[in-house]
Amino acid sequence: MIGFREFPIIAALWSGVMGAANAAEPLDCAGSQMEMNRCAANTAAAEDAELNRRYQRVLKRSDELERQLLREAQRNWIGFRDSNCRWEADAARGGSMTPLIEWSCRARMTRERLIELGSTMEDSALGIWSGIALARLRELAPGLAQNGVYWLPEGVRSADFDRDSRYDLAGVAIDPPDASGNGGAAHLLILLAAMEKPLHAVIPIGENGLCAAPAEASIEYPENAAPLFVLYDGTCDPLRVGVNASPVEVMLHRN
Repeated sequence: MIGFREFPIIAALWSGVMGAANAAEPLDCAGSQMEMNRCAANTAAAEDAELNRRYQRVLKRSDELERQLLREAQRNWIGFRDSNCRWEADAARGGSMTPLIEWSCRARMTRERLIELGSTMEDSALGIWSGIALARLRELAPGLAQNGVYWLPEGVRSADFDRDSRYDLAGVAIDPPDASGNGGAAHLLILLAAMEKPLHAVIPIGENGLCAAPAEASIEYPENAAPLFVLYDGTCDPLRVGVNASPVEVMLHRN
């Protein structure tokens, strides 16, 4: 990692590659394959430098145990990133695009790590977790919930809905009403840890459903019962959602 005092060997490898690129004339990043490769390497180095700055800031305000754990985590992450990107680049084994794929992968994964360090270590926001959770649900959602809807970050929650001692994931996608206020629905998705695909319930916005599009969600823990996923539409009473274990299905109720 460039600039990381903890990783001088890696830093030396990077500086040797980038020194050759920086000594060249200005590059056309849409030009020859060699230029595209160098542009990708420059981009990866810039992302790496920013990651190093953020990493050093976190280290300075951490106690000794935190620093030890973060250093270990970062070393392991670097090893994973580099191995993963070599694996991705192997798809073009022996070809001129191999460096482009590898450097682009490194830049992408470093950006992801920047978000992790920024959200988890600096301001402890849950935004990164919500984004990852929504991406997981979108990946597995039925086609109906993938087109023409928007996903509600405030509606992502995790709980053991089926009481099998594993955390499950719940989220909401909203199909908004038309310009006249007619129609619309909330797509509720609950991904149980034991299942490959999420449970999917369509809740109409209007009569016999939600009074308006849900704005947020929470988890309730009834005594001696499974947790409930609670949707708030800001107009009617909250809608409580549970999971029936046998048969496995979504249960909706207001009370």
